[in-house]
Amino acid sequence: MEKGYKGNKILQKFTSEITGGEAVLPVATAPVKQIDLKREAIMYRYYYYIRICKLTYSDTLDKMKADFFLSTYQITQIVTCNAEVCKRIFNEGCDIKTLTNKYPGYSWQTRQEVVNKLFKQKINN
Repeated sequence: MEKGYKGNKILQKFTSEITGGEAVLPVATAPVKQIDLKREAIMYRYYYYIRICKLTYSDTLDKMKADFFLSTYQITQIVTCNAEVCKRIFNEGCDIKTLTNKYPGYSWQTRQEVVNKLFKQKINN
């Protein structure tokens, strides 16, 4: 995770608020109509890592950097600028089967499979 970026603190606060209680949106958000398919996929992937896999914030960003070939800065900007969509996804919720049907090109493993893979990567590094 990139250190020193102010947006990381905002997104961490936002994430903890939506996973632990009612979300307080940190910035103005884009209307739902303007979100494109890639950004929506990023939002669902963010939900998947945070809510289903229960990864830490930094592990989530690391996994998403690899998934989408984006920097931490770009990911935090997308999630923050589309906070209303993120809030809707977190409030509606979904399971692995729904995510697999919606985005079949992504690997939607169970939490245990993701955690085991992440643990092996950290041991090897």
